[in-house]
Amino acid sequence: MQIFRMSYLDLLKTQSPEKPYSRIHWFMFKKFELFFKKPLETKQWQIIRKAFELFKKNLL
Repeated sequence: MQIFRMSYLDLLKTQSPEKPYSRIHWFMFKKFELFFKKPLETKQWQIIRKAFELFKKNLL
């Protein structure tokens, strides 16, 4: 789960307007389901979504 936490923290850090690709990182974080759900298989999506929910609750 630590890998998920680091990845999500990276997404948060790179949303700053001074960072390259900040808008896409914002979209990836704010529109998480739209961005990630379609390309993933069901089981993969369930794992990613659960980790993201835990991260948002500061439980990861």
